[in-house]
Amino acid sequence: MGERIRSKDWNKTPLGDVKYWPRAHTVMTKNEGTYDEALLIMERNGYPEETYYTFSYSHTPNRSLPSSSGSTTGGLAAPV
Repeated sequence: MGERIRSKDWNKTPLGDVKYWPRAHTVMTKNEGTYDEALLIMERNGYPEETYYTFSYSHTPNRSLPSSSGSTTGGLAAPV
């Protein structure tokens, strides 16, 4: 899956070039995890309420290759 993502010409899609996806680019090309923290306003109990989240981004290693290859199959984004 990672190879498919890297080989696709994203400029021909509404998402645009992957270099403008800072978190995805870091995870997929450098095999580094990263995170963002965000304040989101959610409508709960009938009124807007502040909610705080941490979004954690991790690479998914390619288990079919030796770990020394550093190959990434994909990425995982988990809100906490």
